[in-house]
Amino acid sequence: MQMKKMLLFLLLIFTFSGCVSNADEAEEIRFALNQTQQENYKTLIDNELKSFYWYYDEQSFAYFQSTVPDFADSTKAIFEASKENGCELEKYSGREAVVYTVDLMHFNKNKAGTAYFYFVKNSIVGMYYVSIDNTESAYDFKTRNVFSKGTQFANYETDKSVIEYKNIKSANIPDGFMSETVDSAGDKQYINIVDGSLTVYEFKNNRFSIMKNIRSWGLNGSKAMSATFYDGNKIAVLLGSQASSGEECDNGRLIAEKIVFLNEDYSLTGEEMLLTNSAYSCVVADDDRLLLINDRNIEIYASENGKWVVKTSYYTNVQATAFLCDDLDGDGVKEYLLTDGKDLYLYRKNGISLNCIWSTNISVESFYGYIYAGDTNNDHAKEIYVSDNTGTAIRYTISKNGLIAKNDDISYSDRFYVSDFNNDGLADYIKSQGEENSSKAVYIAVEE
Repeated sequence: MQMKKMLLFLLLIFTFSGCVSNADEAEEIRFALNQTQQENYKTLIDNELKSFYWYYDEQSFAYFQSTVPDFADSTKAIFEASKENGCELEKYSGREAVVYTVDLMHFNKNKAGTAYFYFVKNSIVGMYYVSIDNTESAYDFKTRNVFSKGTQFANYETDKSVIEYKNIKSANIPDGFMSETVDSAGDKQYINIVDGSLTVYEFKNNRFSIMKNIRSWGLNGSKAMSATFYDGNKIAVLLGSQASSGEECDNGRLIAEKIVFLNEDYSLTGEEMLLTNSAYSCVVADDDRLLLINDRNIEIYASENGKWVVKTSYYTNVQATAFLCDDLDGDGVKEYLLTDGKDLYLYRKNGISLNCIWSTNISVESFYGYIYAGDTNNDHAKEIYVSDNTGTAIRYTISKNGLIAKNDDISYSDRFYVSDFNNDGLADYIKSQGEENSSKAVYIAVEE
């Protein structure tokens, strides 16, 4: 609220001084820059924004005369953001300044926020931006996608060192997995789907084995599109059929038909959930509920009297191809991570609503495969892994301001499938390398 008052104060200065960037109105205002000054300032701004790889709206430039504020709780954020950008704005407190503003744009051309540049004696002495997602704070230009206002996590990523890992030998290493569970013996099981065939893997005695491989003939001639463990070792499978010529299809070439159910021995139970349309793409379990992606909606189902019924539905405007439901920060509340192949989205429940609290704002084909989360440095904040369209993993970490990509130690074509394979409370992972998954290795955390 204090930051909002400060921004309102700047806006009032701008309004009452009558300062605009249109030279035609120069006679009506008390403060104006000549054309040469304006072009010089814009060139300096352009150089700075390009150095941070920011797009901006050239038609949105505006300026006004103001005084650099004093450092206080209400202005702390702008000084800290300016310092991160390489400017010591605090040194100029109380000085007269020209303040330039310009709208910043994401890669997808959506507005990201408004950048502020403080000029003293024709030099930039402070710069930051106010995000459209959170107008009550200020950010440095390295912080690109920020959490929506009021977003907090119980734990954030720290600089704590990664857990020690050992490489173990195993055959039958899965090339990723979309769901996991713990069986009655305490061993982990995983589901993967390749070309419509569903495979169940088990990790036991430090090695993977295949428990069941169900091809299309095992699922009444249909093909598996998505699957999830629920209620222990039971499995719900989203089935689809081959799209006919000219038929629209958003999930490869498969048209969603129904959900079928497998019992603990991986045989069909005979129970089916017929779908209302062909736009379903994912099924995920959240405790005793099933979550289905239906076009741009998340439908939540509960089992009542032997039938699955819709309890609620959330509109996300995301045609998700991958969906992870997981507690990212250890507070006991699960977040939803979705991707439509173009962007990564983070959702959180807020009472009866489901809110998008972060997204990548790319809007071009960028991601593929499943989404994973695991705490590889044991700081109680999970890292998020998803592969880009080159087949290389992107690691996102939870910061105070938003999810941040940290890929310094990830090489081209490296992919990471993270989970607690041996169920000891520590995150393990599969590292896959090569465009054709030519190399896969299992890494198990060494207990501290």
